[in-house]
Amino acid sequence: MEIIYYDGRRIIRQSKYIHEIQMLAASIYKRLKELGLVHTTVQPPPPVPLPPARKLCVYLAKPASDMNDEYQTVVRELRGHGFAVVPDPEQDLPNDGAVATGIIRAALARATLSIHLVGEKRGFKPDGIDDGIVGFQLTEAKTQIGAR
Repeated sequence: MEIIYYDGRRIIRQSKYIHEIQMLAASIYKRLKELGLVHTTVQPPPPVPLPPARKLCVYLAKPASDMNDEYQTVVRELRGHGFAVVPDPEQDLPNDGAVATGIIRAALARATLSIHLVGEKRGFKPDGIDDGIVGFQLTEAKTQIGAR
């Protein structure tokens, strides 16, 4: 899975586990070297450092049900690195389209960037909204970016 986000200037694609994979590879290499099982002078590349948490507020779009596990993982990772996550991951968006729209717009206004996990499903359809919640949030994010 890739995480795709827009930082106000460009779209950024980042493999979800690239840092963890590099750290694991470096640890395995180090242990093999300690055991005397590495007979080469080639060194593994250093792990890519995580970007510093700058107390940024990140809009993490509510996903459809097929992406919920990935959503929970991204919430934990972002919070673990000191980022604020909006809208509140512990609260479901309401079925009332007008209320959901207000929550989404307020959260996007607070956020420095937004992340949208897009799978096969479109998510629930709030009353009065023509699209599923996944597409609706993408449209609102695009509108918000255009307004900045």
